[in-house]
Amino acid sequence: MFPLLAGLQAMPKVALGPIILVWCGYGSASKIVLVVLVCFFPLFVNSVNGLKRADGELLNTCRAFSASRWFLFFHVKVPCAAAEIFSGLRIGVSLALIGAVAGEFLSSQQGLGFLISSSSVNMSVATMFAGVVLLAVIGVTGAHVVRVVQHRVVSCSGSAVT
Repeated sequence: MFPLLAGLQAMPKVALGPIILVWCGYGSASKIVLVVLVCFFPLFVNSVNGLKRADGELLNTCRAFSASRWFLFFHVKVPCAAAEIFSGLRIGVSLALIGAVAGEFLSSQQGLGFLISSSSVNMSVATMFAGVVLLAVIGVTGAHVVRVVQHRVVSCSGSAVT
């Protein structure tokens, strides 16, 4: 399955934009699909790497006490992978903005991507910069929110089983 996912990641998402428009229409669904495609791979790779790095001794100890696969997944593997999952989410925040703006460039009547695109037609450089600066503020705010949630959710104690 990984080669299929790698092939999907290698495709330029902006080039897939017109195909997504035909499939999903000009509404918000096409933009959501584009954002999901852009964000999926970094989050997937970080999550898989984190899940693979679960503490082997802790897993073996839980297995010795007949822990179920679900218990191991939710109480050992996910807590061990949480830091890497949140790293993928922080990357995903900026990529989500890129996907949303690309979708708005392709087909939209509103949003910051539309504002920047329509301002370029009108040669309004100040409005274009305002849109770009606002996107930067949204990206920094989104990354900060993910970081705050990470500090509240991810335990630094090292103990995965509660």
